[in-house]
Amino acid sequence: MITYSVDNMSLIPKNQGIYAFYINMISPAKIGLIGNEGFSNDELLNAKKLLIRRFKKYLAFIRSDKLVGNLVEEGKAEHVSRKYSIIANGYTSSGSLEKMMALSLDEIYKYAKISELLSIFAQPIYVGITTNQTLFDRYIQHKNDFEYGTDKPSFGLRMRKNGLDWDDLLFSCVELGTDTHNKNIISALEKQLQSVSMPLLSVR
Repeated sequence: MITYSVDNMSLIPKNQGIYAFYINMISPAKIGLIGNEGFSNDELLNAKKLLIRRFKKYLAFIRSDKLVGNLVEEGKAEHVSRKYSIIANGYTSSGSLEKMMALSLDEIYKYAKISELLSIFAQPIYVGITTNQTLFDRYIQHKNDFEYGTDKPSFGLRMRKNGLDWDDLLFSCVELGTDTHNKNIISALEKQLQSVSMPLLSVR
C-alpha cells in the first residue's frame, strides 16, 4: 500500500476515496541518524535516547483514552439496586519499552529503519472519506486545521492538542473511480472501517 507524508504529499490522488492516517514516530532521521551507517557511539547513544523518548510519547498518546460509564447491580429493581459511576484510563505494558531499552547501540539504526516500514501495521488514528473533495484536498484541509485551527472540532486540531507533529503522520488511501461515487456506499464503508479499527482521533 502506498503511503504519503509531507515529503511526497503532492502525489496524493486528485480523486475521491477512503483514507487513513497512521503515526510514524520512529525512523532513522527522526532520531538524528541521517545518511549511511557508520555513526559514532555518541551519535548512537543520543539516537537511542531520542528513540526511547519518542516511543514514550507515542505510548502516552495511544493510551490517553478515558472511558466514562455507569454500572447498575444486576437482578434488582431500579430503586433498590446499587449504582456506580466509573472512570477508566488506558495503560500499556512496559514490556515493549524494556525490549527497546535493551537494544545495543549497534542495533539502533537498523531497528529504526525497520520500524519506519511497519508504521501502517499499527492502529490508524483517523479514518475518513471524501465525496465532494479530492483525497489531496482533504489532506490539505486536515493539515491546515492542524496549523491554523482554533476552536472548530477537527482531526488536525485534536492532533495538535495531543502534542503530535504533522510530520509524524503517514497518509494512506484507496482511490475510488467515478463509478463508485455513491455516498451511501462510501459512508457505510467508512463506518465499517472505523468500527473494526477503532481510530483514536475519529469521533464519529
